[in-house]
Amino acid sequence: MFVDTDLKPSRNMTVAVMDGDYEFPSLNDGQLKSLYRFSLALTFCSIVKNTQGAAWSSDHFPLFRQDFSIGQNRIRYQTGSYVRHTQLGLPIGEGMFVKPGYITNNDRFIFDRKLLRAFNRAIEVNNPDDDAFFTALKWISDAHINVDGFSAEIRPVILATAFETFFGLPRSDKGNELADRIETLLDVDQMFDMPSKQTGLPRIYPVKSRKKSWNFTIYGKWVKEFYGGLRSTIVHTGTASPTDWVNHNGKSHFEIALRVMNFCFYRLLESKGYLIYEPTEFQGINTDKFLTETGLRTDIEDSIR
Repeated sequence: MFVDTDLKPSRNMTVAVMDGDYEFPSLNDGQLKSLYRFSLALTFCSIVKNTQGAAWSSDHFPLFRQDFSIGQNRIRYQTGSYVRHTQLGLPIGEGMFVKPGYITNNDRFIFDRKLLRAFNRAIEVNNPDDDAFFTALKWISDAHINVDGFSAEIRPVILATAFETFFGLPRSDKGNELADRIETLLDVDQMFDMPSKQTGLPRIYPVKSRKKSWNFTIYGKWVKEFYGGLRSTIVHTGTASPTDWVNHNGKSHFEIALRVMNFCFYRLLESKGYLIYEPTEFQGINTDKFLTETGLRTDIEDSIR
């Protein structure tokens, strides 16, 4: 039931090789590290483009036994754990165990090529200063593990941990610090605000702590709802109500968090010289960057305004 490149049942063992090398030499620690990081990067670049039902594929393929009649070869089976897909009465010859499990059709598989190329450059450079954001990628992948018994409540907590690692947050006042650092990295004061037709997103959400005060934009406000709301509620009570999982627009905090993290990766990798936009300009503006970031912003701001 495993399939080949033509989606036909594969009857042979398949061996993948690179550069025609069949020697299978042992990889050293550096090569293993690079390979692992590339797999994390590819996973993230895939998940952010396939957010509906996104999850690591589960290795659980429970087969439900049923009576067979002469001339009938149909089976019913289910894949996944917290994200499940059930095949009903499928002919055995048409059954396909395709991974990752959240991709239901190979023709629909997409990933962020621009971001993946940037991660690849970072992997090749292998700068120790980049260890933090690769660790953040691991936390993001862990938040999408698809195994039985892995509760939904732990996922946003792990995703929040990815933000903590990415920004190297201090031990105290993490929610406000996270909001401030996200707004700083995204440079919200230089963003063009469409409603007001002015440069700089409005700072209309004042917050005070014992040591400091802030005035956040809609980005900081959302961070407070996700980190100080959903994440904090789960950590301190072990559960969350249906309304805790979504914002005032009914949009999933978890999916918004992935989009915000995606935007943060774009900005960070560009600042480090890993993400390179096409050299296309119009009236002094790089059109590739403008269109890319407009898309990233729209995906987020349509949900949090």
